[in-house]
Amino acid sequence: MPQTGRTLEDTCGSQSTSCSGISIEYAAFRQLNYAAYVDYAHVRTGNQETAMRCADITFDKLWTIWQTALRESPAARGWELLREQVEDLSTCSSGHDWTAHCLLQADNADAILLHRRLGLSVTEAAGLMGLPDYAVRGLLRTSDRMLGALPPCLAPLVAELVGS
Repeated sequence: MPQTGRTLEDTCGSQSTSCSGISIEYAAFRQLNYAAYVDYAHVRTGNQETAMRCADITFDKLWTIWQTALRESPAARGWELLREQVEDLSTCSSGHDWTAHCLLQADNADAILLHRRLGLSVTEAAGLMGLPDYAVRGLLRTSDRMLGALPPCLAPLVAELVGS
């Protein structure tokens, strides 16, 4: 798992009292999801350093709303923040080797990236995105239908995206 060298104390500040009571949950969530966030961001941006920066910024922002995220869904909120970070830094320019986000809606493209490109199970992808398993299965099926409806001239671009 990639390490940034940042500790929870770096995030909260050594004298902070706002970390008490939630630091274990936050630290566990960060540790559990950091590598997958970086992997996702790396595919989207094409750059490992940028990917790590996206993950770090995401977790910094998540920390500032952690109490709210705990009342809702930390996974869904974290995923939303990560996607925002990555979207600002990724493009659909010529030469970019990941086309799903250029062709599909964000949730569909994310499900394909996590499941088919990164090899996560449907359950793992769903957990990371803060969605139920059935929703990710639906996103994958819908994506296959949308990609299958594209003109044949785009087949080389979408070959790795389509499920078997």
